[in-house]
Amino acid sequence: MEFAKAQERFAEELDELENRKAELLAEKAKLEAEMEKLEEMRQGLITKEKEMKSADSEKIVVKNS
Repeated sequence: MEFAKAQERFAEELDELENRKAELLAEKAKLEAEMEKLEEMRQGLITKEKEMKSADSEKIVVKNS
């Protein structure tokens, strides 16, 4: 009888762990998508900064001409 109860308890704990694992995997996927979005934004800002520096350099060249 005790063995059957232990098996049942083990099965319940296993189900809880599998559910938690699924939740964590979903959260991981969500965070990875957010990280990818932030990386794209970062790259966009880097590109914009380079363009602005390039435009500033062109203005300096025009002024010195």
